[in-house]
Amino acid sequence: MSDANPTTQAATQAGGSAVGNPGPSTFVSASGAAPLDPNSKAAAVQNPGWVEDILGMLAPFVPNMQWRLDLSNYDQVIANGTIIWSQISSKSMPPPQFPPLTDAQIYTFYNWMNNDYPMNRPS
Repeated sequence: MSDANPTTQAATQAGGSAVGNPGPSTFVSASGAAPLDPNSKAAAVQNPGWVEDILGMLAPFVPNMQWRLDLSNYDQVIANGTIIWSQISSKSMPPPQFPPLTDAQIYTFYNWMNNDYPMNRPS
């Protein structure tokens, strides 16, 4: 993965748009959700692991997503990482019946992708 701004990358991949200086504070999602708070980046796990951080974050959504993919399956999440990222960064997911992911959780997912999807946090 590149070091590009995660919300700009998501805007490009998800068909969203960036206005002015593309970044978390100016990202406008296709869903019209509020932009990611750049201050939340510091609260995100910088070197997340699947086991310690991502699996638990996605666990509440596993039953409702079985029709599309198994969010508890490491390989399936990696294979669909960019799609998942575009949905959570645009705040299109999770659906309204679930509590939204925090911006720190969204940045944590991005960091996990950017670090090549490690199974565990580095020692």
